[in-house]
Amino acid sequence: MSIKTILAPLGGTPDCRSYLDVAFHLARTFDAHILGLHIQPDPRAALPYIGEGMTAEVVQQMCDLADKEGQERSKAAERLFHEAREAAGIPMLEGERRPGLTASWISRMGDQSETVALFGRIADITVVGRSDVSLDLPESGIKEGLLFRSGRPILFVPGKVETPFPRNVAVAWNGSVEASRAVGNAIPLLKRAEKVEVLYAGETPLGAPSAEYLSAYFTYHGIEARLVEVTDRDSSTGEALLNKTHDLGADLLVMGAYTRSRLRQMLLGGVTSHMLEHADLPVFMSH
Repeated sequence: MSIKTILAPLGGTPDCRSYLDVAFHLARTFDAHILGLHIQPDPRAALPYIGEGMTAEVVQQMCDLADKEGQERSKAAERLFHEAREAAGIPMLEGERRPGLTASWISRMGDQSETVALFGRIADITVVGRSDVSLDLPESGIKEGLLFRSGRPILFVPGKVETPFPRNVAVAWNGSVEASRAVGNAIPLLKRAEKVEVLYAGETPLGAPSAEYLSAYFTYHGIEARLVEVTDRDSSTGEALLNKTHDLGADLLVMGAYTRSRLRQMLLGGVTSHMLEHADLPVFMSH
């Protein structure tokens, strides 16, 4: 169980650099291959929506302009990727594919959230910024594409991260399937951490393994974990969990994503939404 392939989708904005540095740090840590990916939206896909009432000449001009801007963003994204790669001292993959520390780059045109999800299926982890803006993706592109359709874990990085990373990991546990997947996927990171703490709020649902059982599971992997109860009842669950994570000095939070349905999240709010909007530390999520 290790991390050997890392996906780093990015746009052409400078704020991509912070999570790219984290991705390359993980690649060096695990002697892994990192794939940089830029998805350029196809302007012709929007024709049914923007073309009505316009002349063919105007539509073509709009498509040409969008295509030019897309190519410029693609070039900027590739430059950012290579700048971060060179700073990390990671070579580009040349010749036949092989295990080890290498990098490669792909630029595609198509549906952004769908394409990112498809490539996420062949990566052990995808590293992205917390904001969709850093990927030039539409709102919820990351959440919809990666969390729900890639089937793999996502590391959301909100800003600059001090390395080595991670040192102190907080694991949010509620006994859910999603939390279980996150824990299993995060084992390579947890094994390298100096401190692991399991956060729980009261009892788990009837029949689900408690935090004590999770601690025993960690023991079999050679991981010593301390149990910490989240007792703040005056804040939302997301806010209380984030506050406790900060109190513990954690530099990474591991948690299941959308353990409630998306509809309930939209209507009532939820821990996942709170973290994606407010977390100021890296969050490792699996759905």
